[in-house]
Amino acid sequence: MTPHTAPALPSQRLTRILGSLAPNPSTSAPQSAMMRPVAPAAEADMPRTVLDALWILTRATAIAVLMLTALAPVSAQTRVQMIVASSSAAALTPGDVVDGAQTLSLGAAERVTLIDDRGALRAIDGPFRGRPSDRRPSVEGGDGGKLAILADVLRLMRDPNTVKLPGPWLASTQRTGHVCAQADRLVFWRPATADDVRLSIEIGARKANAAWPKGAETIALPAALFTNGASYPTQVGSEPPVVLTVHIASTVPASPVDLAVWMATRGCKTQALTLLDQIR
Repeated sequence: MTPHTAPALPSQRLTRILGSLAPNPSTSAPQSAMMRPVAPAAEADMPRTVLDALWILTRATAIAVLMLTALAPVSAQTRVQMIVASSSAAALTPGDVVDGAQTLSLGAAERVTLIDDRGALRAIDGPFRGRPSDRRPSVEGGDGGKLAILADVLRLMRDPNTVKLPGPWLASTQRTGHVCAQADRLVFWRPATADDVRLSIEIGARKANAAWPKGAETIALPAALFTNGASYPTQVGSEPPVVLTVHIASTVPASPVDLAVWMATRGCKTQALTLLDQIR
């Protein structure tokens, strides 16, 4: 005959439940008075109703401990930093960094575009109240590490001296710096004038010249004339000469965010800003 086994006492049940959660005895602090189990001998003499009540209490304590243990690390992991790419909300400015795991509120006529560290893009229209991280991205992201680069670019939007370009693939001839070009052509830009002018570029030992008609803002030259990463003294008409360092994109990333990061890491920050400004 199988010997009868007495039912486990509440304190014994609690010990089994919390056994896997118990800290190392050598490093743990003394148990609080609430967590010390009642002596088995004392429990054995208690009425059944008291034992049932004690079991309910111990089970509730175990559940509370399990919940606290599970939730503590999650709160630290759910912080999702996002940068504001564009915004019509008064409380948010391009370049601001927000926590996408926190509640965001937008009015009926407000719209904000957020980019996370992986480059995933979320455009949110009001009225809205919720966590941006819960919204499905309209453009999926890739590798991380993009947030700091994009923040540096978007700060230019707050600089009154920043001149926005009509398009992201335009190379301004108005100041020395880096310019980014597509694989087949380099498009130069300046504000339209009422006079015909000449574009002059020193390419090695020779000088290339091209007529720039009045009223035209752009002129394109084949990218094959330029070496990726090389610098070229450039002058338009009688304007002060500048030096342009050319970067040619052999392939163009499918994501506009990834393209903006590529431009920014090559110094074409105004072009990257123009691209980000077009993301709505």
